[in-house]
Amino acid sequence: MGRFARILPGYWIALLGAIALGSAQFLNAGVSGYLTAFGLAQNYRLGGMIFLGIAVAWTLVIEASFYIFLPGFAWVMSRFGRSDRHHALRTQIIGLSMLVLIALVTKIYWLVYLQSNVDLRRTWVPLSQLGFWLPAYLDWFAVGMLLALCWAWRATGGRLPRVVSIFAAHSWVSWLVAAGFTLALTRIGIPLRSFAEFGPMRGFLYDELALCVGAFLVLPALFAGPSPGMIRRILASRFAVFLGTISFGIYLWNATILDFVYRHEPLGVGGSWFLYSLISLVATLFISYIVFILAERPIRDLAHKWSGSSRLGSSLNAKPSFVIEIGAERHRLDKWVEARDSSRVSDAVIISCTFGLLLIISLGLPSFRGIFG
Repeated sequence: MGRFARILPGYWIALLGAIALGSAQFLNAGVSGYLTAFGLAQNYRLGGMIFLGIAVAWTLVIEASFYIFLPGFAWVMSRFGRSDRHHALRTQIIGLSMLVLIALVTKIYWLVYLQSNVDLRRTWVPLSQLGFWLPAYLDWFAVGMLLALCWAWRATGGRLPRVVSIFAAHSWVSWLVAAGFTLALTRIGIPLRSFAEFGPMRGFLYDELALCVGAFLVLPALFAGPSPGMIRRILASRFAVFLGTISFGIYLWNATILDFVYRHEPLGVGGSWFLYSLISLVATLFISYIVFILAERPIRDLAHKWSGSSRLGSSLNAKPSFVIEIGAERHRLDKWVEARDSSRVSDAVIISCTFGLLLIISLGLPSFRGIFG
């Protein structure tokens, strides 16, 4: 309930704002189109319905689906991870790995078979759009949950998995790897037009490479060393915290405000794109803050009060199988997570292999694109 209270009010207000400003996309969908957009069901209707209303909201459909899926997944993990802490840790990592596998199989099945099967193009729940449903994005959620699991493990005294610790300890290496995956993204032929169709193979590459970019960017911030470091000091600044607090509103309002400003050209025809972008940014920040203060936060707090829980309380009352503690199993767990101490030579080998793989991917992408061509 809390997560839907966090998403839906802000989304509905942003959608109403987009309609009022003339930036919402509804084509000729009629009443059913409005119901689809307000009900976050765009991904489950055929064709152009995916970008109905606010174009970026198709990702919220996936997020909402994940919140429905998560309690069932947590229940399964708790059932299979009851024997001891060691077994619970293994179970959770295996479960997250299975989510990644499901996502990859789903995307490949969608690319190879469903894209060309016209018999599956029914109006509601068309399997030809399976690539825009939750199973195709489970790897994104799994990577995020795996990073959270690593953080909880280290916070309770355990050692990070070896590969994670290498890139966390060498932040410049992690960011260079992120830059390498960004370079690979530039070689898949992303269209310059906003919300342009990527094509199935290009979309697959975009999703996976963007996931790698995000993971390697976050690593140094999540797992800092003894000193906080520059990146964590920046993220802990008041301005960064402010942006993080209203980030959902920025995400929802940015394209709407940008479209409105460029259509009305307040500085006259031929005005500077930089000034228009600056005006849009300031307006987006202002509107996002106002909506957060007047609607998002009060509704979220009210939902927590009605459900009898709080954000802190929900963390403290987590099921035992999801709380990783260090006790008699510590040495066994350390041995399983990191079999031997890391050395400079082994670290250099892992880093070199990573950059070598990145180079091969970047050079080979143009021909790789043609597999489904």
